[in-house]
Amino acid sequence: MPQLDPNPWLFVFSCTWAVLLTIVVPKLLAHQFPNDLSSQTINTPKRQSWDWPWH
Repeated sequence: MPQLDPNPWLFVFSCTWAVLLTIVVPKLLAHQFPNDLSSQTINTPKRQSWDWPWH
């Protein structure tokens, strides 16, 4: 059964992880989000009380 021979599959698996870690991960980490939430001022909204008409 050729599926049980780990030599070609281990090489393919190793090459895939090498490409993933050297090319894809740095591109994902360098991605800039257009709406940076840290640059906005944080204001808490004023809450108004709401009187419930129970009668």
